[in-house]
Amino acid sequence: MLSILLNYGVELGLPACLELAEALERMTLSPPRELLDEWRSKKPPQLPMTYAYAEAIVDEGLKRGARRYRSVALGVAAQFEFTIAQIDVIGSWEKVEHARKLPEGAIVRGRHYWIPGLRFEDFLSGMVLDMRRSKNSKPGTFDVIEYPLFMRALASVPEAERRGAVAIDDAGHPFNKRHYQTLYRELADSRAVPKGVWNMNARHGGATEARQSGVPLEDTSEHLQHSNLQTTKRHYVEPNIETTRRVARARVAHREKKDTA
Repeated sequence: MLSILLNYGVELGLPACLELAEALERMTLSPPRELLDEWRSKKPPQLPMTYAYAEAIVDEGLKRGARRYRSVALGVAAQFEFTIAQIDVIGSWEKVEHARKLPEGAIVRGRHYWIPGLRFEDFLSGMVLDMRRSKNSKPGTFDVIEYPLFMRALASVPEAERRGAVAIDDAGHPFNKRHYQTLYRELADSRAVPKGVWNMNARHGGATEARQSGVPLEDTSEHLQHSNLQTTKRHYVEPNIETTRRVARARVAHREKKDTA
């Protein structure tokens, strides 16, 4: 809070606030260890996003009908189905002063401009999403009609609104991260989705679902737009009992085959 107040003072041209803000940046403020441990113990454990949770959130957003809720539903469906990150869907708002040059047709609000996330123009032509058209330039191509949860959410968007940013508020402005996450949590809570199921886990959950379905790791990794299989293994594949069962049964079958040889 102090940092926020000082930044306001700096913007008003108060030299004392600038000096204090610079001093604060040089300081390392760490909370007492016991308070930090207590805070961590009260945090709900992170849980994987499952299809059931994703579907419940999407359905709730579509049921409410308002543009902002439909947008969150479409965004969550995109994250889970295409296994893409939240920022790839909603984009980000950056300070104009940090931009070397504003892109042509940039959306500007006050002192910030929008770095694009997912746009309808990225996939409506031919219903193929090519992630190389987005800012991250990652090689990922998706046949949109093969993803039913996303198609269900897309069907709720009137034809006249299918242009520009996918994730927008009621006024038609792209979401900032906090607003998007707040609306996500509102929809999730109304469907009793556990607090530990974060929106940012949707990409992770889609990858885990793929592996549980028996999809080869190489295909899962490509779907995630990874260039390294180890990254997929380390961060995006949840251990699950079905995998270990398959391994156990294969080993037993191998032993039985050797015994009868």
